Amino acid sequence: MSDIRAATWFTVLGPVRAWRGSSELRLGSPQQRAVLAALLVREGAQASIGELIDGVWGSGDIPDSAGQVIRTYIHRLRRVLDPGRPAAESVIASVGDGYALRAGEGSLDLGVFRQHVADAEAAVSFRDLSRARRLLREALALWQGVALAGIPGEYAETQRVYLSKLRLAAMEALMAAQLDLGAYTEAAAELATITAEYPFDERFREFHMTALHRSGRQAEALAVYQQCQKLFVDELGLDPGPGLQELYARVLRGDLQPDLAQRPGTGSSLPVPAQLPADHRDFTGRIAELSEAVQNLDRDRGRATVALITGMAGVGKTTFAVHLGHRIANRYPDGQLYLDLRGFGPAGDQVAPEDALYVLLEALGVPVESMPTDLTGRAALLRSLLAGRRMLVLLDNAKDAAQVRPLLPGVPTSLVLITSRDRLTGLLVSDDADLIKLDVLAPADARTFLIGKLGARRVTAEPQAADEILERCGRLPLAISLVAARAIVNPAFSLSAIAAELRRGLDAFEDLDGGDVRSVFSWSYNSLTPESARLFRLLSLAPWAQYDLTAAGSLAGLPINETRRLIAELIRVNLLAESLPGEFTFHDLIRAYATDLAAAVEQPTCQDVLVRALNHTVHNARAAVQLLRPHRDPIALVTLLPGVSVRPIADRSAAWAWFSTQYTVIVSSMRKAYESGLDEYVCQLAWTLNTYLYRAGHWEDLIAAAELALAAATRMDDQLLIAKANHVLGNTETWLYRFEAADAHLNRAIAVYRAARSESEEATAIDSLGNLRSFEGRSVEAIQQYQKVLRMTSDDLSQASALNNLANEYNATGDHVLAVSICLQAVELWTKFDDQHSLANSWDTLGSSYQGLGDFEQAASYYRLAFEGFRDLGNRYNEAKTLINYAISQQALDDTEAAHRAVTSAVAILRDLKHPDAETVADEWKLPTLT
Repeated sequence: MSDIRAATWFTVLGPVRAWRGSSELRLGSPQQRAVLAALLVREGAQASIGELIDGVWGSGDIPDSAGQVIRTYIHRLRRVLDPGRPAAESVIASVGDGYALRAGEGSLDLGVFRQHVADAEAAVSFRDLSRARRLLREALALWQGVALAGIPGEYAETQRVYLSKLRLAAMEALMAAQLDLGAYTEAAAELATITAEYPFDERFREFHMTALHRSGRQAEALAVYQQCQKLFVDELGLDPGPGLQELYARVLRGDLQPDLAQRPGTGSSLPVPAQLPADHRDFTGRIAELSEAVQNLDRDRGRATVALITGMAGVGKTTFAVHLGHRIANRYPDGQLYLDLRGFGPAGDQVAPEDALYVLLEALGVPVESMPTDLTGRAALLRSLLAGRRMLVLLDNAKDAAQVRPLLPGVPTSLVLITSRDRLTGLLVSDDADLIKLDVLAPADARTFLIGKLGARRVTAEPQAADEILERCGRLPLAISLVAARAIVNPAFSLSAIAAELRRGLDAFEDLDGGDVRSVFSWSYNSLTPESARLFRLLSLAPWAQYDLTAAGSLAGLPINETRRLIAELIRVNLLAESLPGEFTFHDLIRAYATDLAAAVEQPTCQDVLVRALNHTVHNARAAVQLLRPHRDPIALVTLLPGVSVRPIADRSAAWAWFSTQYTVIVSSMRKAYESGLDEYVCQLAWTLNTYLYRAGHWEDLIAAAELALAAATRMDDQLLIAKANHVLGNTETWLYRFEAADAHLNRAIAVYRAARSESEEATAIDSLGNLRSFEGRSVEAIQQYQKVLRMTSDDLSQASALNNLANEYNATGDHVLAVSICLQAVELWTKFDDQHSLANSWDTLGSSYQGLGDFEQAASYYRLAFEGFRDLGNRYNEAKTLINYAISQQALDDTEAAHRAVTSAVAILRDLKHPDAETVADEWKLPTLT
């Protein structure tokens, strides 16, 4: 096993123990060790006094002095772990109303276990299965018996159950890697032991049968099933599950193909999502369409199945798809996924394919840190996860074929239902999708639908009025629902009176997308309280498609509880929908109606609403970017306006996900701000976007945002903001090889910074100029610029960046020994600030240094650290560059397969980024080029 233990080493994957060096520490009584165990399993997070009390006494009799007893245990543990140190410097830190054990990296067996498993998952994504197997064996070797052995109580038992599940998941991943590598005989021997230890775990039984069968031992594979069946019947009174039964049948037929070996993260270890929205209890009609859909499924068995449900807005496409999904869900025992793609919301709000894949993969249990950042990688991982599984995927409100094609699993065992106003001809032609065209309800079905809403007595009492309502609503489910809502809210209204209102104001919905539905919407709107009606109008003025409570409340300057009440009122009358828990959205037509109202009623306050929306957005964006790049120099934002609140963003992963879904909206908000003369917001929004757009490789969006910020700063005549915008443009043009433009922008920035005596910013811009000279191949001048930075500033972050870049340039000139020495100085500074992104840059530099020295093993290890770091942090361009370097090292080590995998992944990223290097690299490595 790799020697990565820290000087002080703790174990929870077995007895709870601690060592300093080679000496084991005496941890005291079982209760005192229970306190330490509770701190250790929190892995650096705070454990409150209450949690520690639970860890010692559970639900038993808790003494009145429990809190003081816990503090005594903490005091004793500090003396054992940090003898002679004051409490303020102890590894056990006081945090809030509790404590946290701040053990260093590599000091806890559980943390090392998790890291090995995560690294193994990353290796699998690059098909480096040998490395994945080695890492998983090292992870499992950390287990020294039963987790938390010797710790009494309910809390410890709960943690033991959780930790044992982690161990089982790693064992499953290891066995999957064994099968993928073709090590069938070795896997069969191991699985015989595992199934004896876990006789009721069907996943290991499946692995065991597969390994035996592929070792040519069919009779033994069948015997495993027969023994399992007898055990299950005798002990549980049940037969084995459908997965084992199907595998048994396939072994009998001899058709178990090697390419069906499960990989880590697949098989029964996947969560079984059940994301279909609730079926409508008043679903009516559509008998012919439902029958056609089921017949198509029966006909299409054995090929990839896609069903496209189309029709005009309000015709009930989603309702039909959800009902169909529930009706056939038993055919797909591995679960159901649901995603609203928002294809026909406001411009720029559509869910990008890579973001849709992020949501789907997350639902399938893929950890954020193991998720590919590029579209190609995510699509491939989804296909791998769904291979051989029976799953239903509902993609709602799709805009076009390009949006959904990367989301298709492409296997005959799963079904994808897609709803769209568009016919998506591309899917019909190239993906052989089945088409289900929904029209308005048949007269009888429309009447049944209305009865379901209002009850038979009310409808049959006025049959002619009911028929007139249905015809004037065009037998369109959305319109009927809104009319019914008005009748429900006003039970004293006769249907004849409602029909008369329709006669005066509502067209017949011949063309809903362009027709007049304002009268129907007005009934729901007019039933609102003045406060909720105002919120309804204000929501339509914001440049967002979805709203959480903080966003909605910010527009109106309302507290969260009041906002929640008003939102509930809008949902009750069907003017707003809860698309996800805590997320709310308009139907497209209702939003248009609200916008018309706002234009008429809120015109004097439109600018104020836009300012509040921008204020909310920029403060949310700054909170998110500070999680992505905590050491970045902050800028002073406009003051948070009274009544504007910020949505809590938990961590870096949540911040990345927030930007992934919001950045197009932020760019759109910048344009609205510029058009409205709100230049300060333009510049601040651009600043918040830079880190995400750079790391994600959205080059043209980054240039567009910086150019808009430059125009706004010029209009304000703010020289420092002009310099910042030029600096961003110079960096971006450098990465895209537009050297003349980059030179002009960077020199303008340097001149302004120098005139303003802003030394740190001037140093950063000179560092960027050095990068430009490096890209141009002018190494001597690049070195001069980096050395100038080192002379002119003592700022550690600026020094570290210049040192790393200088080392890179010495690599380019062949002085690799000097490069290593200089780069290690940069690493020391980055480590001091825990700057993971910059550390990844330095790992890449060290990889180049050792590659230049001919030590390709060492180079490959540094490159691996670098591209894993860039991938985890979302920097796709740097990930691609490092993968190319890694490929060179693997080629030098005669591992042509690993080199080919790495460079293929790199080219896929560069193509996805539309970077000019993509086809050059493809040509150099003799990969297929794009025509």
